[in-house]
Amino acid sequence: MQNSWFIEAQKFLTIKDQFKLGDLSTEKQNPDTIGLAQISQKDLKLALETFHQVDRKALNAFMAKKEILLPLATTINDTLRDGDKVFFVGCGATGRLALSIEFLAHALQIEGHERVFGMMSGGDLALIHSIERFEDYPEYAHRQLQDLGFGTNDLVIAVTEGGETPFVIGAAQYAVEHSKRKPFFMYCNPDSVLVKVAERSKLVLEDDRIHKINLDIGPMALSGSTRLQATTIQMLACSLALFSSKQSTQWEIQIQQLIDILPSLTNDDFCELIEIESEIYHEGESVLYKVEPSLAIAVMTDTTERAPTFSLAAFENRQDQVQKWSWCYLYDDDSSSPELAWEKLLLRAPRTLEWPDLNGIAGSKRLYGFDFSHSLKEFRETKLGFTQHLAVIEMTHQQLSMRLGRGKAVCDIAKLELWQRQLVLKMILNAHSTLVMGRMNRYQSNIMTYVKASNNKLIDRATRYILLLLKEKGREDVSYDEVVMKIFEVKSQIGPDRPIVLEVLKQF
Repeated sequence: MQNSWFIEAQKFLTIKDQFKLGDLSTEKQNPDTIGLAQISQKDLKLALETFHQVDRKALNAFMAKKEILLPLATTINDTLRDGDKVFFVGCGATGRLALSIEFLAHALQIEGHERVFGMMSGGDLALIHSIERFEDYPEYAHRQLQDLGFGTNDLVIAVTEGGETPFVIGAAQYAVEHSKRKPFFMYCNPDSVLVKVAERSKLVLEDDRIHKINLDIGPMALSGSTRLQATTIQMLACSLALFSSKQSTQWEIQIQQLIDILPSLTNDDFCELIEIESEIYHEGESVLYKVEPSLAIAVMTDTTERAPTFSLAAFENRQDQVQKWSWCYLYDDDSSSPELAWEKLLLRAPRTLEWPDLNGIAGSKRLYGFDFSHSLKEFRETKLGFTQHLAVIEMTHQQLSMRLGRGKAVCDIAKLELWQRQLVLKMILNAHSTLVMGRMNRYQSNIMTYVKASNNKLIDRATRYILLLLKEKGREDVSYDEVVMKIFEVKSQIGPDRPIVLEVLKQF
């Protein structure tokens, strides 16, 4: 009888050509950040400057193509004016983007905000804990849209960093068949490459019934980590189209404001915060992020995404017999229950998937087990046996500040709208968490050696990284298929927090 891992590996190899994504801009190694891990350990100021230079290049590239958003802004305005619904759809990082956009629509009380929906693959629970392989099924997008009451005059904005995610493609294709409004498909890779790499992408890009918004801005600061610049630019695009005036001259001012703030994010105070958090983790201790309510979803996004990017233990659920504890957690000291904490985070009641075939893994009972309310600090301290460290993020009309231990960093946000402030915090936390993990040896150079191979795209990514590292060692005799087989075998033998790339490398 064959091992289950062998059967799963063979299944992947039959469809591997649909997920070999190494030629995409978002997957390539960024030449400007090679050696980032080593730099983060020796010269934090240079590391911050290097990281934010990629942010600057991405913002400048977007500035040059900002007019591409005009049809989207007009269509969103028309849809809300007519009393119809707007759905921002994504998965993983873009799913969290979608939920953030919905939050901001409610927080800013824009006209028609009650008809702006953020839809993430796996429902709201996936904001805090990804549901393995969910994004590989376009039919799940159909079911979620149906659950949310998608109608014949409603609008879908399907957002995918790479342009090849089956779930997001499924949402766009469902909208084509069930709405009179042409959906929008937003992505960050060249059309010429996408149509060659993935047949599912080609079907979308060659479909005249779908509006395309290509926001290719080049490789990420950390290779393949699309939670970084790709989703920053896509969140900026969605925010401009929904919250800003429909004047591209105003957009230019608002984009430039974000560019102008970047130098202030590289000072010694931000370096010290990275040093402090790294020291805490080196001591085997943890951090609770206590945050301004209007910024909580941005902090939730960054802290959650650290787990799959760097093979950290995910946020623990109180319903489980916990084996591994998350290095950090969001903390709402002012909420007396998980229900209140979740409603504050989303500015609405959570939406979960009560599908019988999911056996409760994305349902409300499971969601409320992720309890980050007032009791969290005492609960974790009782279980962990030591005091946790509070990272406090606060916002006034003038400045955004972050405190942790002896360190404090601030930046001037007086001229920025709330949605711009969210983006500034996103860029701060993206750089902060990436460089903390560099100091923790959770990637090599700018390659995600701790990436979790939890879906088809990430299996391919891990395979490519292993082949790249083997090549650096002079080993070019190992095939793609051999590496895939070894990934599935090793995955069946090691814990979820072990680095699959490095563990497989040992086998060759």
